Amino acid sequence: MDKIYIPTLGRHLNQITWMHMPTFLRSLVQFVIQPKEQHLFLDRPHIVLPNDNIGMSKTRRWIYELGHNQIYGVFDDDLQFLKRNTEEKLSKIRMTDEDWKTTINGILEWLNNDCSFAGFRRSSLPPKPNEYDDNKETLQAVFYNGRKLPKANELEWMPDLYAVDTKLHLQLILQGHRNRVWNLYGMNSKQFVEGGCRSDTSISPNGRTPEDIDKSHHHIVDTYYPFAQYRT
Repeated sequence: MDKIYIPTLGRHLNQITWMHMPTFLRSLVQFVIQPKEQHLFLDRPHIVLPNDNIGMSKTRRWIYELGHNQIYGVFDDDLQFLKRNTEEKLSKIRMTDEDWKTTINGILEWLNNDCSFAGFRRSSLPPKPNEYDDNKETLQAVFYNGRKLPKANELEWMPDLYAVDTKLHLQLILQGHRNRVWNLYGMNSKQFVEGGCRSDTSISPNGRTPEDIDKSHHHIVDTYYPFAQYRT
């Protein structure tokens, strides 16, 4: 694993993902920040975007281009990571360092073989009997093998609406790239809350983003309104 990039805005005092990551992974983290917040991250590893207020779509593309020769992760800044308890006690427990090592080793094996990107299933979804699935929803905490992926200019990058990850991943799957998603290990966050990169992301009141995805990928996507949720 080369790097883990965390795009962030307006949350320098509340880095939830950072707090939930094990120490051995923090050395790989680079916060992706706008020039106007560089002074707030002098004590943390960071890289600076070319300009302020460029929006999430351009930020994601910038990271994608940066990681073209890397195996890397892109995480939202407000995530918690949980393991589904298989011992019939609490339904989900916080991941330990050993859980993280198992997770990362598995993802590296996948990315170095038949998968191009991988991630975690949302922990709020019902449990599944198998430890992982192929070609399922991947968002918010995603790992890529940039050496396998098409160049950025070969892909369509959405305007600054929600579901940038989904649009990207559907394009990759349709080009024959496989993903794999952990079911045993999951991530959790509060969506559509104030702060973070939401400040640079917009969505119309009628949920245009999932509608647009449904039109362009209707044969492999179901959308659910009014909550703008989708599954692949």
